[in-house]
Amino acid sequence: MNASMDADPSLQLDLQRAIEAADDERFRAKIACDWPALEQLLADELVYVHVSGRADSKAALLESLRSRRVHYKAARRHGTTLRQVGELALMSGRLELDFELAGDLRTSDCVYVSVWTLREGRWQMVHWHSTPTTTPAKG
Repeated sequence: MNASMDADPSLQLDLQRAIEAADDERFRAKIACDWPALEQLLADELVYVHVSGRADSKAALLESLRSRRVHYKAARRHGTTLRQVGELALMSGRLELDFELAGDLRTSDCVYVSVWTLREGRWQMVHWHSTPTTTPAKG
């Protein structure tokens, strides 16, 4: 299997729109505390590596979010790129997150890679890995 770098540009655009829509829905669900919607967007075998380096399973991530220790307020993606490798879609870019932690409003700026797979007609995230940046994001 090789990357679809030479794929039909309209198919690549459709794929990018589909993955970005799924990721938008994931952030919408996190912000709205819509746990059933979020559960559907995350694959059972999810590995979620936080900016801190801590890795969570799907169950651990959902438990942490439900506790509301961290509450997400807004998310902004920048410089998103996407490529398909076999049955997977890899999205990367820069992300700014506004969140509340222990009553304090904070902003995080990171770069990330997310891996998505199409199952039963819907895209699910199987992996997330982020690391902090040291320079401000640009629109």
